[in-house]
Amino acid sequence: MDTAEWSPFSEFISPGQVVVIKPNLVLNTKLKKSQNNVTTHASVLRPLVDYCWKALKGSGQIIIGDAPQAEADFDTIIKRNGLFEMVQILKQRGVNVTVRDFRAIKVVIKNGVWVDEQKTSTNEDGIIVNLGEDSQFYAESFKQERVRYCGGGYDVRTTQRHHFRDIHEYKVSKIVLEADAVISVPKMKTHKKAGITCCLKNLVGINIDKSYLPHFIMGPNNAGGDEMPALYGMHRVLNKIMQFVKFNLLYRHWKSVGKLVSRFLGRVSKTDDESRSDQESEYQKNPGKMFSEKITGCGVFQGAWPGNNTIWKMILDLNKVFLYADRNGKISNHVNRNVFYVVDGIICGCGNGPMEPTPLSCGLIAAGGNALAVDLAVLKYFDIDCKSIPLYKEAVKNKDWLMPDGDSKVLLNGEFFSNKYHAKYTLQPPDYWQY
Repeated sequence: MDTAEWSPFSEFISPGQVVVIKPNLVLNTKLKKSQNNVTTHASVLRPLVDYCWKALKGSGQIIIGDAPQAEADFDTIIKRNGLFEMVQILKQRGVNVTVRDFRAIKVVIKNGVWVDEQKTSTNEDGIIVNLGEDSQFYAESFKQERVRYCGGGYDVRTTQRHHFRDIHEYKVSKIVLEADAVISVPKMKTHKKAGITCCLKNLVGINIDKSYLPHFIMGPNNAGGDEMPALYGMHRVLNKIMQFVKFNLLYRHWKSVGKLVSRFLGRVSKTDDESRSDQESEYQKNPGKMFSEKITGCGVFQGAWPGNNTIWKMILDLNKVFLYADRNGKISNHVNRNVFYVVDGIICGCGNGPMEPTPLSCGLIAAGGNALAVDLAVLKYFDIDCKSIPLYKEAVKNKDWLMPDGDSKVLLNGEFFSNKYHAKYTLQPPDYWQY
């Protein structure tokens, strides 16, 4: 430990191996100054790369990668958060490190509107993993003929095709599944659909096609959905009409609709987010959300509330894939790769995260070998009751496979966590949530 060659990662990384570092690079923000509230910063990744390279003893490969949102500009993200410059410097010094955009599909945007899809160079670098009976969705998928799952985009038909009866499939990065070790580096933020995004939620970024990810079930919770609370009277009738239009027009023909809307906006006004002044509001109200509120009389939009009973299932599914899928995508009964987790909580995101968080300087770095243990320690640190967040309430019930070795040791700012540690700050929850 007192030598220049020492690395704490030598316990699970050996020379000649492939190591993946998976940050949270979810989206490029409208204003540059807000990027650090949303994505993992290069300053947190740098020491991890250094220690990985020492453990590899100059023989092996380090890949930093993520599958951000379909509409994200990957190049803009890695330039803003310092990752691009960091990797260039390390390459010049002989470190074998690369940055990869894991996405198989990106969205083409014109005038701020989705108009098309574009396959990427990594499109064939995905392995379809079918959890089948091991999926959290398995029991639910037999309750009705076709559950109307909505995913991370408009292509709901693909989402429903990959989650039906005993088929529960995810398209996972081949790079991740073939890695010898993976270090997950989430950005600590609040999340409108999941409550909190930390170690468990960060694994959503190993799935490279967002259409495979169920985010909510269409409709209010008194009509078979979990998109929003119960609706009654005329609001329920109007919402049912809106759902019919969305499912049969927008979801099926979103490219054509998008092109028409884009042309209209192009004639009415020129949009350029980067040219907006810092005095302007970072977050403009979503027109779709505004319309939905008028129709439903409800402010909850697209499953952004604690009653969302879908997103936690998807998150736990991907954690099972991450731990138990072998390099060919087959689920086994043992963990198939060495894993470690480091949380970037230097600047946390609170309020309406993950895309519209308010920055909170916390100076927190949490680390450990188990995702659930680290997340529970962080929640405890912020005095958040884990039972108030469905993801963690259900994760604790799945403790046997989430914590197979029983390792609950967690480091907070270099010291082993205990119940005596409490943050001086409070994480303000998203709208409609209470911690």
